[in-house]
Amino acid sequence: MIVRYSRSGGRRPPPDREVLDIAKDGTFSLWRSISSAAYPPTPVGRYSGQLSPADLNQINYEVIACQQAGNLLIYPPPDASAETILLPEAHANLSIHAEPSGPWGVLAARLREYLQSLTSFPSSAISIEVASNGSSAQLTHLGSDPIQIDLTHLTLRAVLWNGFKKVGDWFAPKELLQLLASRITTSDNWSLDLPLESGFHVKEGQEVVVYATFTLFDGDDPVQISLESARSTMTE
Repeated sequence: MIVRYSRSGGRRPPPDREVLDIAKDGTFSLWRSISSAAYPPTPVGRYSGQLSPADLNQINYEVIACQQAGNLLIYPPPDASAETILLPEAHANLSIHAEPSGPWGVLAARLREYLQSLTSFPSSAISIEVASNGSSAQLTHLGSDPIQIDLTHLTLRAVLWNGFKKVGDWFAPKELLQLLASRITTSDNWSLDLPLESGFHVKEGQEVVVYATFTLFDGDDPVQISLESARSTMTE
């Protein structure tokens, strides 16, 4: 391994639990638990693949520069998500909002960007999308590997936005959540419709965004996740 990047904690539940490992040959594995850490929101779950030779050469260069600079410690503010970067001969501890100068700043920026861009390589991840009329959402399995999903403690929320102004807010009632409660091992082509009984009348220029929390399993470990749909303007 040439680098392990992790993000943990945070003010709002569920806590961040993002982990990226990059091996010497450029293979990577990534776990994402919070889809709204960057925009557009990402799916959550497992990702894997291979960095391009150019990217691998560049990150090797950046790792060497950080090791020559020595360890970095920037205490995160209370309740802020914390980042850890582990290299073969050095490490850094900082907050997700810190912008260190020098080689650590360059490497931190690259790893933060990878949390977004490497989600293009799902092995077993879950996405959420909203129907064009805002009446329902759909959970969809991405990738070819199975993953366990537990909806026993599902929460589901839909917000109607007009630009940055919230004009509608709906929380799924207990009765609906009980109907959806289940534990499933998902695989390729799996999807699940989530009815949104919000009563929203979506007008031109308005957007429905759906937020869900539930449990995914990273191997045998249950992980609380937060999933957010992308914004897409809808019309009546």
